[in-house]
Amino acid sequence: MNTSEIPPTERIRILADILSDRLTVGEAAHRSGLPARVVQQWLREIPVAEPTDRATRAADDDTAPPRADRRPLPRCRVVVDEMVQGLGL
Repeated sequence: MNTSEIPPTERIRILADILSDRLTVGEAAHRSGLPARVVQQWLREIPVAEPTDRATRAADDDTAPPRADRRPLPRCRVVVDEMVQGLGL
């Protein structure tokens, strides 16, 4: 199957399944009939937040103090959630 033959809604479903650990990249590629490198490229196209490891945060003077409330979703999950909601899925 060609990448252009995959509808955007199916591409979003595939990415959502990968990000929620329901599928691996290899499984998703096999199911959709695409090379794994194509699915990996889709994942690289998702904008993500800056790394949040402690060394990076400690080196940054503008870092806010830690919060006790729930942490926000990682940026890639927020983007996928917004895409899915925008399509009414």
